[in-house]
Amino acid sequence: MSVTCNSTVEVAAGDHVTLNCTLFIPDKRNCRLDGYVWRNATAHNLCEADPEMYKCDCDNMNYVSLTIFKPVEENYTVCIQATCGEHKSSVQVIKPHTGE
Repeated sequence: MSVTCNSTVEVAAGDHVTLNCTLFIPDKRNCRLDGYVWRNATAHNLCEADPEMYKCDCDNMNYVSLTIFKPVEENYTVCIQATCGEHKSSVQVIKPHTGE
């Protein structure tokens, strides 16, 4: 099993952003998703944090996602727990340079 996220996501000020990660489970009979946790530098589980700031989604086979409603420049990590092991991937949220 593996999880793949974009390494960097750009978001304009005031916008929300969705971080999408793809799950690859080659043997779906012997490996299944047990759970997942999104983290940043300050929170242990963003999915259990303020619902006005974060929304988590997952279909248990193909993807996990985190929507951030008031994003800041920060690194976010998704930790996947599966019957065939644990896997992590990180995404860096950045704001575009305006050239000023």
